[in-house]
Amino acid sequence: MRKQNLKDYKLPKNWSRGRNIFFEMLWQVFFKSLISSSLPGTIWRRYILILFGAKLGRSLRLSAGIKIKMPWRLIVGDFSWIGEDVWIDNLSMVKIGSNVCISQGVYFCTGNHDFNKVNFNLICKSIIIDSESWIGSKVVIGPGIKIGTGSVIKMGSIITQDVPPQSIFKENKIIKNYFVK
Repeated sequence: MRKQNLKDYKLPKNWSRGRNIFFEMLWQVFFKSLISSSLPGTIWRRYILILFGAKLGRSLRLSAGIKIKMPWRLIVGDFSWIGEDVWIDNLSMVKIGSNVCISQGVYFCTGNHDFNKVNFNLICKSIIIDSESWIGSKVVIGPGIKIGTGSVIKMGSIITQDVPPQSIFKENKIIKNYFVK
């Protein structure tokens, strides 16, 4: 029988927030809500994210309503688009390559809990989206996932396994080399 005791929950010893408490408070209290606002504009969002440690390429599109937990754990390549209401829940690093389209409402989940452990241990793993990929709207991407170069993830998919390059994920299955001629 499964047991769960959250009273004994502790953060992993090898995990840190990545910045001091004052830096994170400045982000959480003043700037996170501004980035997430419905105000239009990419340039000002870009500068605030860079100020808080994000590494961002050239000519990005950052839409209204994006949520980023820890910008210091975000890398985005050149000419990529991040659509409205994307949530980058990055307790670990999220790396998005160049020429990537992240459609509306995508959720990046880098942290989860081990339900087999009584104390519900936190598990954090990075997510990598290689260049020239398209992530359709309302996709959920789990911890530790890598989406290969040139791949497409269809709308509403839940990704719990790596997707090889030039593949398409649809109807809960991977079709490898879909775009290779």
